[in-house]
Amino acid sequence: MNCRIALFFLLIIHLFISCKENGVEQRTPKIEVANDYFPTEIKWGYINQAGETVIKPQFDDNRNFHEGLAAVRKGKQWGYINQLGEVDIPLTFKSAWAFQADRARVQTFDNKMGFIDTKGKWVITPKFDELEEFSEGLTVYRAGINYGFIDELGKEKIKATYQKAYGFKNGLAKVKKDNRYGLINKEGKIIIPIQFRRIGDLTEGLIRAKLKDRYVYLDEQGTTILKGNYENCTDFVNGFAATKIKGKYGLINRKGIFVVEPRFNQLFAANNDLWIAEEAGKFSLIDSKGKQITKRTYDQIDTFSEGIAGYRVGYLYGFLKADGEELTPAHFGLIWNFREGMSRAAFREGIGFIDTKGNLVIAPDYLDVRDFSEGLARVQLKGWF
Repeated sequence: MNCRIALFFLLIIHLFISCKENGVEQRTPKIEVANDYFPTEIKWGYINQAGETVIKPQFDDNRNFHEGLAAVRKGKQWGYINQLGEVDIPLTFKSAWAFQADRARVQTFDNKMGFIDTKGKWVITPKFDELEEFSEGLTVYRAGINYGFIDELGKEKIKATYQKAYGFKNGLAKVKKDNRYGLINKEGKIIIPIQFRRIGDLTEGLIRAKLKDRYVYLDEQGTTILKGNYENCTDFVNGFAATKIKGKYGLINRKGIFVVEPRFNQLFAANNDLWIAEEAGKFSLIDSKGKQITKRTYDQIDTFSEGIAGYRVGYLYGFLKADGEELTPAHFGLIWNFREGMSRAAFREGIGFIDTKGNLVIAPDYLDVRDFSEGLARVQLKGWF
């Protein structure tokens, strides 16, 4: 492998490791607002699922298509293009995010955030220090150092009195005050007292919460349902949760009974009615009864996307099918989740796409590429070498 290719692999491995996280603690992504933008030598464009360049590389940065529009940047300014590559909303913003439900979050050059519609008109005027995406009809906003919620008209629904606030899920939202967490409803009423060191969302009727050094499970009224002296735990998934006792993880049912005895160093949902389990540094797939599904163990297994999971052996990656059988050998330098029937995969030549049968469908002709969204993927051509 020559120096150019070696540097290429080091770059994408660094990016991959920085983006991937395994573990039971579920995090809310931070709002990223860039303060300084610079023109890039290698421009971004878009390809279709046949690998044809349909929007030529011309952008310093860009985002995936959502609802027929994509945020793009030239120089320091962001705007939106349609799938023909035409500018639909002029590049006049400091930052821009994806459209959801016919509105998009943007930031002006005086560092205020609001929402625009698909015509570029303001639906929520840019007067907020920080905004997140809408969830169940409300969104988090920041005023100074405190957080609250506004509705879809931009009207304050819950005053900004919290140290941190998170999006609503199943009618409840996590809030933080005095470095403790609780849950509120859409009227701002505290449902779960703000007294926990950690707290999860309402999932399958239960909420995991940490008080002092142990976790319990609460119902949506705040009553402790399962008090199992858990050192750590996950949300319930299809009636089961991974819990940690005496340094090891097992699976419990909704009654708190272990259906898989604690023996794993790591245990988390694989998103396919299976669980990813680690013993002695090796990973396997197990079912909810503890039966190993994979025929062998691996150095890493990722969660399923579109019925396929990635695995790693040594420094190379491959794919597993839903039954635990190997879809491909481990011969990729790096892989990503499947989106719209295809996954990115790194070869010596660059990054390309494979389909759900493991076949190469778009040649690795790209320096960098992102997942498909609405039939298009953003790419950087590698012809600059």
